[in-house]
Amino acid sequence: TMTAASSDGDALHVLVYVSRWVAPRPTPREWQDFEVFWTKSNSALQVGSQMWMTEDAVLQVLEGPKAYVHETFKRIQSDSRHDLVSVVLDAVLPERQQKLGFRCYRMEVTDDVRPSHHLVNTLACK
Repeated sequence: TMTAASSDGDALHVLVYVSRWVAPRPTPREWQDFEVFWTKSNSALQVGSQMWMTEDAVLQVLEGPKAYVHETFKRIQSDSRHDLVSVVLDAVLPERQQKLGFRCYRMEVTDDVRPSHHLVNTLACK
């Protein structure tokens, strides 16, 4: 388990952001390819990530060594599929909370998730 200081002295960090998603929603096959690619990429950088996606917005948690979390976030900021990228939290983390890799959850509009769905859309589109 990684703790606040990694072997290279880089602090364990968490960064949470929201963005407006401006690209067409991926097909099921594209979702699968997307997850495989980002799981490999994030794992190589010791980064864990969870992303929640509505039809209009993304909320993502990145966790790992600060330099690699910020490197990953810079790629996201320059990705044309994201617009209005806003940081919600950028902080030192005492210990790892997630596994390495990437996991994406598509938030379909249903009665039980409607408030969360609305919150993610509102945060990302303001």
